Amino acid sequence: MKNSLKIIINKICKHKIISVCILCFLAILAAPTKNKNAPYATAIFDTEQNLLGAHIATDGQWRFEPTDSVSCKFKKCITLFEDKNFEQHCGISIKAIVRAIYLNYKRNKIVSGGSTITMQVARLQRPHSKRTYYEKCIETLMALKLELLHSKKYILNNYASNAPFGNNVVGLHSASWRYFNKSMYNLSWAENATLAVLPNAPSVIYPGRNQNTLLKKRNKLLHKLLQENIIDTVTYNLALCEALPTKPLPLPQVAPHYLQYCISQKMHGNIYTNIKNNLQQNAQQIAQQHISNMPQVGNYAILVTNNKTGKIICYIGNTCKTDSTNNAYVDCAQAPRSTGSILKPFMYASALQDGLITPYTLLPDVPMQFGSFNPKNYAKTYEGAVPAKDALAKSLNIPFAYILHKYGVQKFKDQLQNIKLYNINKSSNYYGLSLILGGAEENLFNLHNAYCSLAMQLNKPTTQTENVIFDNAIIYETFKAMQEVRRPDEQGCWKIFENTQQIAWKTGTSFGNRDAWAIGVNPAYTVSVWVGNAQGQGSNALTGFKAAAPIMFAVFNNLPKNNAWFAKPNSNINTISICTKSGMRSGIHCTTIDTLLLPSNCANCGVCLYHKAVANVQNNFTSTTVFELPPLMAKYYNQNKINFTDTNVAQKSKCIITYPQSKSTILISRSGNGSINPLVLDCIYLQKNKKLFWHLNNNYLGTTTDVHQLSIKPQVGNFNLKVITEDGTEQEVSFAVK
Repeated sequence: MKNSLKIIINKICKHKIISVCILCFLAILAAPTKNKNAPYATAIFDTEQNLLGAHIATDGQWRFEPTDSVSCKFKKCITLFEDKNFEQHCGISIKAIVRAIYLNYKRNKIVSGGSTITMQVARLQRPHSKRTYYEKCIETLMALKLELLHSKKYILNNYASNAPFGNNVVGLHSASWRYFNKSMYNLSWAENATLAVLPNAPSVIYPGRNQNTLLKKRNKLLHKLLQENIIDTVTYNLALCEALPTKPLPLPQVAPHYLQYCISQKMHGNIYTNIKNNLQQNAQQIAQQHISNMPQVGNYAILVTNNKTGKIICYIGNTCKTDSTNNAYVDCAQAPRSTGSILKPFMYASALQDGLITPYTLLPDVPMQFGSFNPKNYAKTYEGAVPAKDALAKSLNIPFAYILHKYGVQKFKDQLQNIKLYNINKSSNYYGLSLILGGAEENLFNLHNAYCSLAMQLNKPTTQTENVIFDNAIIYETFKAMQEVRRPDEQGCWKIFENTQQIAWKTGTSFGNRDAWAIGVNPAYTVSVWVGNAQGQGSNALTGFKAAAPIMFAVFNNLPKNNAWFAKPNSNINTISICTKSGMRSGIHCTTIDTLLLPSNCANCGVCLYHKAVANVQNNFTSTTVFELPPLMAKYYNQNKINFTDTNVAQKSKCIITYPQSKSTILISRSGNGSINPLVLDCIYLQKNKKLFWHLNNNYLGTTTDVHQLSIKPQVGNFNLKVITEDGTEQEVSFAVK
């Protein structure tokens, strides 16, 4: 074994040059690798790579994540200033090292390093090392290793990304924004020359310090560029006239809340978004101009998504100036707020999907009480009976409370979870039927995504929509109803929003006028708007129609026009026979029938309940067909539908107590002075000019004619209410008061 080792050593010694090369190669490979990357700032960019906002790195440095290249101008400036033979050498310059040793020896101190750009990259990777000859040897080996393993482009880019530029600015990318407020690819020759000379002595000269020295260095480099014929005389003279930056500039804050959102999602470094800068700033101007006329309203949020790609192209979480005067730093797009009526389209779609209704099913719009819950329409009026699609278009509360009661609160809450409305996470008992009227809280971001997902699904071919929550046919019918959205309390003013683009939209207003919502979709875009106060103050101006809808339509008008509409689905569609009066499936007694193409699930809807065969006394008891609504629905329906004449004579003689309902519990409040607020009793009796006599616990209350309502102030307890007609017919209910 010893003899073999001696033979190998002797052979190596005979080939000294080879031995030296091997040792050098091993030394290069053994050179240290770079330290762990320093933390990067989080920076977001728009579609044109313009900076939208940035958050400083955790070590307090403005250090942007490296890009894959530097501009040609900066490359020429930095190589001419720092390392003219950068493209030719192998990482070290023997001539520069010899000159540096001579100068340092002559002056008895370190005055020159002789470093190439590659060696400076090596030094940047060892930031806390001292400037000694030993350290220079380490840097030399690291430089050789860099040249061996990487391209010149990689090395130059690494230098530009990690070089110090004064203050707490690191890297060319961040320096171009901090000193010139523009991308490094858009810098002039003078600006590139300024940045090229900064890393040479970043603690001595930088914008705001030693300006004269900095100016001389920059101009000297510009003169070298002229001598090397890299720039011409005109460019040189113009460059000399450019002023130096005097201090670091504030970074853009075009989308500060989207930056917050990205950080919350654990996104770091350079984030290239689909945000469109012009749209972002135009939407901010639109919102600010609109709410400037509402002094009691201070905050808004706007989201826009491209429905073809699913990418957010506008994210405004709040007013553009992030200060504390109006809580502008709060991202209102992520803040859960009372939903108002904005969930109604999902209830409508769920009821269609379940076969509970057709778009034309008559729903009751009359005074109703569900336990202690007594829903009211926004306009405090009743239509008696209204088609389901019109109930959505008019945003009527009572019909939707009725649908939710039939559908089931727990079932609907689960459906909302399925469409990723994650903030609606309390028990169904907590929400009750108020869930559909604003009793739940959700944020604009999740609501926006829920509407957007429906539009994106409808854009896809039917074969690509398996395992979805709603059939495409259901979504199509829902959007069709939303194209006619209007509010009865606005007296037709909704038509001011008529637009050349087809848009399905919905508004919402929370209880106490604290939140105003508007969300619209078409095949190309989803636009969502919330308007309110971050601290929750209410205002009469805060309605979805008045505060949010104008902003939504103005944003749509700033988007590329798209007159197309969603293609009608060709699957899960069936021909269904519908009673034209009830909107249900036609029965044997229905007199007017229409055959419509509707979602297949509508075939599960019940048969018409209101067409009946009755005996005609005046015609020898022969059977005749009538359309008979329940008395309470008929009362309000007749008030709004003058031509409705089918009400049966037998029905007109009925006396129905509509409020309170039997076996109900009523919560009575007290006024500010402690007195009990009145309870209004209500009864339906269609006979004209007839009297009703009212009794409570067998005590006579009074008499009514035509308008059968009576106001009382009951104490807490159990009661029996009896109403007697002139012909002696009685109707009674029992109820409790708390």
